[in-house]
Formats: sequence, C-alpha cells, structure tokens
Amino acid sequence: QTAQHMMRMVPIPEDRTALTFAFMLCLSIGIAILVLGGFHSYLMLTAQTTIEFHGNFAKRRGAARRGSTWNNPYSVGWRNNFRLVYGSQHPLLAILPSSREPQFLPIPINGKLVRRQKRSKKEEGIALVVPKGDSVQLNGSSNERLNQRRTGAYAV
Repeated sequence: QTAQHMMRMVPIPEDRTALTFAFMLCLSIGIAILVLGGFHSYLMLTAQTTIEFHGNFAKRRGAARRGSTWNNPYSVGWRNNFRLVYGSQHPLLAILPSSREPQFLPIPINGKLVRRQKRSKKEEGIALVVPKGDSVQLNGSSNERLNQRRTGAYAV
C-alpha cells in the first residue's frame, strides 16, 4: 500500500471511484449549463422568449409544409437584437457590471418605485423624490422625518 502512495498526485484505486463520480457529475452539470446558456443566447439573438420560441416553432413548421418561410416580426437581426439587450458598447464591456447607479431604488417604498435624486458628493445618503402629498415612513429620528411631506425629498 505504501508503494501506491510513492507517486504524488496519483490516486489509489479506492480514491478513483469518488474522483470519477465527482468528475462525471461536474462534467454533466457543466454540459447542461452550456446547453442552457447557448439556448438563451439563441433566444436573445432572435428576439424571442421561451414561450414565443415554441409558438414560433409551430408557425415555422406550418410555413415549411406550405412551402413558404416564416420570420419573427420582433427580430431586427442578430446584431441589433444584441444591441437592444446590451446596448451599443463593446460586447465584452456589455457583460461587465455597470458602474451607473440605477434610476430607481431596488426596493419599493409603500408599494411605489421611488426615483433617486442626484446629490453632491459632500452630502451623504441617497435623496428620494416622492410625489407631493405621499408620505414615506423611514427608520430614523423624528428630525429626519421633519418636513418630508412638504418638500417631497427624503434622505435615506
């Protein structure tokens, strides 16, 4: 048994079964993710959803039986479909995280999306613009909530 451990990084027969199982599991999950990613890339480049894909597939098959072709009315070509999703920047920049702040806060306040208000770098927090007459309950001192209803701007 010690002779089998003489070569480093070579598994012994008892370890090979577990390694083989782990490799096959990772390989099958990797292939499944690759197929799913490829299918969704195809959907993006042809401007379809998964439900539209099945409906369009039936329409294409019916048109092929009649001897004609059927085109998706929402598709504007694969390049323009890509631009509609990721913008007109370089394709490699499209997959990187954005440094731009979102227009709305990620969590609705009182069931409404609230726009962000641009503030100077000296001011801290995020200013919210809420339609006048609406009230927002924020956690904090009563001093922060003073004049919120009147001004429509809230600091979080």
